[in-house]
Amino acid sequence: MSLSGVETRLPVDHPAPKMPRARVWMIVLLLTAAAAAFRLYKLGEWSFWVDEMFTLMDSLDPQRLYHGMTYPLSYILIGWSMTALGVNEWSARIVPAIFGIITPAMVYLLGRRSFGDAPSAIAAGLLAISPWHLYWSQMARFYTMTLFFSSAAILLVHRGLEVNKKSYMAGAGVLMVMSALSHYSGLLSLVAVGAYAVGVRLLRWPKPQGANLSNWLILFAPFILTALVLGSRAGALFSTYAAGQPTGTSFSNPLVGGAYMVVSISYRIGPALVLLALVGLWLGICRRERGALLLTSAAIVPVVLLVVVGMMSHAENRYAFVVLVPALLLAGSAISEAAGLMMKTNRALAFVIPIAIALPLMQHNASYFSSVSNGERWNYRAAAEFLRSNAQRGDMVYSSMPIPLDYYLKKTGLTVRDLDIGKDITDLPNKPAWLVMEDATRGESASRALARWLETDCNLVAHFPASSPVANYGLSVYYWDGY
Repeated sequence: MSLSGVETRLPVDHPAPKMPRARVWMIVLLLTAAAAAFRLYKLGEWSFWVDEMFTLMDSLDPQRLYHGMTYPLSYILIGWSMTALGVNEWSARIVPAIFGIITPAMVYLLGRRSFGDAPSAIAAGLLAISPWHLYWSQMARFYTMTLFFSSAAILLVHRGLEVNKKSYMAGAGVLMVMSALSHYSGLLSLVAVGAYAVGVRLLRWPKPQGANLSNWLILFAPFILTALVLGSRAGALFSTYAAGQPTGTSFSNPLVGGAYMVVSISYRIGPALVLLALVGLWLGICRRERGALLLTSAAIVPVVLLVVVGMMSHAENRYAFVVLVPALLLAGSAISEAAGLMMKTNRALAFVIPIAIALPLMQHNASYFSSVSNGERWNYRAAAEFLRSNAQRGDMVYSSMPIPLDYYLKKTGLTVRDLDIGKDITDLPNKPAWLVMEDATRGESASRALARWLETDCNLVAHFPASSPVANYGLSVYYWDGY
């Protein structure tokens, strides 16, 4: 029997091949070593930027723990790290880095029993060198924790349903809660699993032996209990966020907003990997594989929801970070299938596709670590060092993003104030001042009068360039000698 020209087979639980235990752990060791090498390299060299400063304040200042009862797990762990190791760039980022280091090994160990050894190893290897995953692993934020917990939960859900094991379903439920307590985007994976539960019932495929009401209740019970405890506070915070000012991803044209979300998420995952994931999705669905259906739901449902939000209000592509592992597992399945076909004719050709996919990722990482890209963030630390050497105690410093600059200029006698980029230049005091401006902000968001004034009346005294293929992370320091 065939469907769309592809031979179908009944969905079965794919047991791990009888691979020697030593070889399995050798793969785990290699994955962990590769992930650690990328994520620990230059971990403490990048300057803090504003989002990381929010993490510092929320983790260390009890008066600012406005997330304390909603997604506290990430702040608690990062706060412990900085309390134990001192407050610096390395200690603030080591917890996200550790989660980034262990995630590829987790994906391989939990995925190989359900999706096969080769697809899982390929997906885990791609995750170890993923530029998107590397970036958030070296950021004092919570996304690598959210991805770890949500991905482990999805893999346990599949295994628990296939073998009808309630302990797996309970573990998956707890992991889902931990994912949501790391960041709200973890809820997207919970919705995706719910969509899979509905799909399993609606499709006329053989159902997994564990697809019964008790297992679904065990899975969702931890979340329901947590929601009863934290629901009102979480709802209030979400309402505050939804009513806030639109972010840079807000567009007046809904179609442009939706298209931006699709394109930006695809770019972050990698266009070639997205195409391969779609191939893996198609192959799995044609074969009526339940695992492919779950991965499809986990990869597609969050993106669809974020596209809708992007069209109606505002959203960030980083909220779709939870789809990275499901997408890579689907891509790993397609790559494994293609390599298997090539093995029949030329064994050497079997390595062409993985290498061709890995090279652009490695090239992106090389650029990320270079002085050209500078970790894809603004170098506020270098700007502060310049001001320490050149500004006088009591000088005024204005910045379009004052929080990180204020952190680096503590105890210098320099006062940092917010430069309201929408105001006219006449609002500035009539005395000499230093101005620190993100290049992209000056060109895109500042008023025309302010941008023209910076170019014509101020002296550009320092510039700290950094860029990526899609963004300018340059930082400029101007001096104004007064009217």
